[in-house]
Amino acid sequence: MKTIHEILTLDNHQQKNSQWSWGSFNKVKSSLILRVWDVEMEDTSGSELLVLLFDKNYLGTSRAGFNERLKHYNLIIMGNEVSYSVITPVNIHADKWEIKEAKQYLLKGKKGINSVRRKGDKWYGVVEKKITFNEFLE
Repeated sequence: MKTIHEILTLDNHQQKNSQWSWGSFNKVKSSLILRVWDVEMEDTSGSELLVLLFDKNYLGTSRAGFNERLKHYNLIIMGNEVSYSVITPVNIHADKWEIKEAKQYLLKGKKGINSVRRKGDKWYGVVEKKITFNEFLE
């Protein structure tokens, strides 16, 4: 079974920093893969699944990766395709979250005007469907 790191390599997704980056971008395919915490996902009564892109109130703009995520957000609203790699934190009560695991699937985001939702100061990506790594690579 492939890991998310193998998928990034196979699909030529470039990260700013392989250890700390919150996303990757393939310029040729205009495609993003972004990490999202499973505990920050929101199911809106079964009609939509939302993944938190950023929250301006949570540590303001000083949250680790905020500037990088803002660039990702701009790439999404410019029409680039986006998929989300779902990760689980070791301890949600820790000051700094560490990754316990990455799920063995991706969430394909919607594209275009319906790709993001704003709720107060929180911006969410809208999920279209769950896909396997192999489906992503097709």
